[in-house]
Amino acid sequence: EDSGPSDDWKLAVVARRDLGMTSGKLAAQVGHAVHTAVVQCPASSRTSWEDDGSMIVVLQVDDEKGLREVVAGAKREGILSNSEYDEGLTEVDDGTW
Repeated sequence: EDSGPSDDWKLAVVARRDLGMTSGKLAAQVGHAVHTAVVQCPASSRTSWEDDGSMIVVLQVDDEKGLREVVAGAKREGILSNSEYDEGLTEVDDGTW
């Protein structure tokens, strides 16, 4: 039975598939993104997320255009979001989003 909209809290990390990152690089980037999101979000949001089980989902988009669409959709819906830019020390260029 559908109980209507969900109030579940999830931290979604969205990565670009076109960058071809190795699984280790992707794991590191996800870790950076989760850390930044948890540290920068309002305390009340973090508490709600933690009280709901601290769920994290990792999703992929094809390219930068897809990522821009996800960010725009989050903004339209009033969903908190932040962006990570790579420092270019290993697999991708400095400033890669």
